[in-house]
Amino acid sequence: MSNSNSKLAVVTGAGVRLGKATAVKLAQSGYDVVVHYNSSLAPAQETAAAVEESGSRAHLVQADLSTEEGVDDLAKAVAGNSAELHVLVNNASIFYPTGSPEDWVENWDKFQMVNLKSPFLLSVKLLPLLRETKGCIVNIVDIWARFPLRRFLPYSVAKSGLEALTKSLALELAPDIRVNGVSPGAALPPPNSDDSMDKMLSQVPLQRYGGADSIAEAVEYLARAQYVTGQIIAVDGGRSINL
Repeated sequence: MSNSNSKLAVVTGAGVRLGKATAVKLAQSGYDVVVHYNSSLAPAQETAAAVEESGSRAHLVQADLSTEEGVDDLAKAVAGNSAELHVLVNNASIFYPTGSPEDWVENWDKFQMVNLKSPFLLSVKLLPLLRETKGCIVNIVDIWARFPLRRFLPYSVAKSGLEALTKSLALELAPDIRVNGVSPGAALPPPNSDDSMDKMLSQVPLQRYGGADSIAEAVEYLARAQYVTGQIIAVDGGRSINL
């Protein structure tokens, strides 16, 4: 079990992809890590094992962030940890196309809850712990927050809200808590990627996927950047300057 001198980082959606890379990177930087997952138990266990291999402690926590009860469960688990909370990474997200107005309406609430409201609620619930350590929040946004992605209307709107939330919280919580965001572009091929994603990659000036580690490195930088707040760092291979 961690002791009160340990530094704790929380990474939501830490079982796979960007969340996994971020959890491991923070572990390598000396943080114990709350490895949050919803349904991806086996991948989350792999993340936890990688955290432990880095010499840090991993704490697996299951919670469904599409419900306020799930957010409460995660916040209570973090509060019950004896380590000091220094970093909250709001990474958990849902991403899938919604191509018609009927799809927009049907999926609106879920996208807003998982991608926007749950990061907001979790941040608020953990404020007392973060204030004690003058910690920080890092939100994983998306370049499509600023440049809407066709057929992803509820997703793009929710991520746009998360960018606004990042800047607003930075203003409201200064000087005690820093709040920043990382905005990935083509970090990894999405599951079931198709020819349209290959076309998108051809529009990335660096002409390659950045890899999950590129996002994790940006998060780790923001965790230690003591004079940076209210910023959204685009890690996108230059995609956002070629739109």
